[in-house]
Amino acid sequence: MTGCAPETEKYVGSLRQRRRWAIEIKLTANPSPADLTRLSTAADLIKADRRFLVSRTTEIVSDARQASCNLPWLLQLMESQGG
Repeated sequence: MTGCAPETEKYVGSLRQRRRWAIEIKLTANPSPADLTRLSTAADLIKADRRFLVSRTTEIVSDARQASCNLPWLLQLMESQGG
């Protein structure tokens, strides 16, 4: 983009790469596999690219499409993704 400030180019680039994330927050420290299955079903309905089950867990389980994680981990990921 010519004639745009660097901040604008970065912002527009972010818009083009926008992803839809489904995020569910649980108060438990031990989410069950059924919790992740329910989240995945709901995420499919909104065509989410990624799914995150956020809880008080200390064990992070993540792959390219979904994660069971705690809030600090998710916030760090969001920051690293530019978001």
